Amino acid sequence: MSASANNPQPTTAGLSGRERFLRAARGEQVDRPPVGAWVHFGTALADPELTTAAHLSFLRAHDWDYLKVMHDYRVPSPDQGTLAARLEAFATLGTEQAGFARQRRVLTELRGSVPDKALVETLFSPFQTIIRSLGQDVVPLLQADPGLADVVIGRVAYLLADYASGLVGLGVDALFLALTGASSDWTSFGITAEQHRRWIAPHDITVLQAAAGLVRIGHLHGDDIHPGAYDAHPHEVTSWSDAVSRPTIAEVLEAGRIPLLGLDERAASYLGTQQVHEAVLAKRREARDRIIIGPNCTLHTDTNPDVLDALRSSVEVAL
Repeated sequence: MSASANNPQPTTAGLSGRERFLRAARGEQVDRPPVGAWVHFGTALADPELTTAAHLSFLRAHDWDYLKVMHDYRVPSPDQGTLAARLEAFATLGTEQAGFARQRRVLTELRGSVPDKALVETLFSPFQTIIRSLGQDVVPLLQADPGLADVVIGRVAYLLADYASGLVGLGVDALFLALTGASSDWTSFGITAEQHRRWIAPHDITVLQAAAGLVRIGHLHGDDIHPGAYDAHPHEVTSWSDAVSRPTIAEVLEAGRIPLLGLDERAASYLGTQQVHEAVLAKRREARDRIIIGPNCTLHTDTNPDVLDALRSSVEVAL
């Protein structure tokens, strides 16, 4: 009897996009890497029905394996008072005030519409969530009062963690958490490595721990990520812009995580089909196909549909 008969390999024929994504995220054998992409649809003020329709149209146009759902509804803050008072108000927000009801409706509708696709919810780190609601002018206030920073960011982390812990019940497969504050470019808003370590990273970890049971995708945002800044963050899949920052693909794999990348978002709008294929194939070879394919970060909203089609077809090319 052959060795293969003694140790049969799991079949990968006829995998759905959802099955392919989940297997790949666990490092298991798949027929080809799963592929997806994402853009912001400008739906921050839209009804859930419109947000859902935009996602479904994008998914069906390109037949992605996974749908990364954009969570563009901001956590509300008081619209009056000083910036300091509005910031402090975050410390008293309750779970029902956090404004997640519309996004839950989006996720519920999407899960019912595409049961065969992996559903990936997006959240921004507690620190970034505050900036997305109040603007970057709050950063000096946080830096000037580390105690306030810890309390306010901690409260937002609690709200996000409470929300994340309920995603499994909505049929969500993965959580994509955008992590900021540990890079050398402007997207860290002047936060130092020590400030990140002391009152940003612990609250990121709180959210990721609450998402246990989902595939957790840590998106390391920015240029020149501080070495080791996210080593302690629990996640199964790492997303980052490897053209401008470490880690390397080899380092991610050595850490027991699966890389999610393939298309440089900064150049994507101007690439041709062959260039997209070459870029993705290079990453697939580097990872020995232990990879999930997607853009390294959010694509521009007017990215040429031909680029998206090329990204989709790139995983059908044999190595």
